[in-house]
Amino acid sequence: MDYVKHSVLSQCGLFTGAESENILLLSKNTHLEHFEKDTEVVRQGERNSDIGVLADGELEINYRTHQDQVLPIAKIKPLEWFGESAFSTNNSLVSAKTTENSSVIFISKSVLFEVMSTDEVIMNNVMMCLSDRVFAISRFALSHIDNDTLSKIGKQILNQVEMFSSYESPPECIELRLTKTHLAALIGQTRQSISPYLNKYIELGLLSFGYGTIKINNINRLRAYVGEVC
Repeated sequence: MDYVKHSVLSQCGLFTGAESENILLLSKNTHLEHFEKDTEVVRQGERNSDIGVLADGELEINYRTHQDQVLPIAKIKPLEWFGESAFSTNNSLVSAKTTENSSVIFISKSVLFEVMSTDEVIMNNVMMCLSDRVFAISRFALSHIDNDTLSKIGKQILNQVEMFSSYESPPECIELRLTKTHLAALIGQTRQSISPYLNKYIELGLLSFGYGTIKINNINRLRAYVGEVC
């Protein structure tokens, strides 16, 4: 069990490059839990005291509106982390729900702070990851203020690349496990209404669509284009 935790934590962006003894300390002072599909690991409106690192499976981060509409925000893949509300005194603003059978390593805030105080690499990693998370969430919020559908689509796709991921630079060509229906829900529209705008991205060679996937053909060109249309 400790070997599994050690392997997962050492590859998570929060702890990449950390001293081996600190990874070992984390492994011994964290717990691994298994969840069935469609289980809420973090519940919106409730207190969250742990940082989670996904060992295997998949989680969906979503927000339930006052109108009881569930808005999907992001997907969590293995080795990625979630639960930043643990750093706050406020309740969680979103929920994290398994989309398949999953395993999660939970790290208490006190244990994380302990290793942060003794390992400068972990301290820097956590600060960088939190900064990237704040930036991605801010862009997500701003995209809902923007009235231009073309730019909304581009912003949300870029947001999916950066949301809940490490701060390391992604490759130029990226494939996202994201459907057109899911993308439409992210910007509060329907699949049919965004189809003409998706075709524009296809014509420009910026995006390609497969079965349940969206492929970014060149992340730098996409960023430049979204910057222009905004």
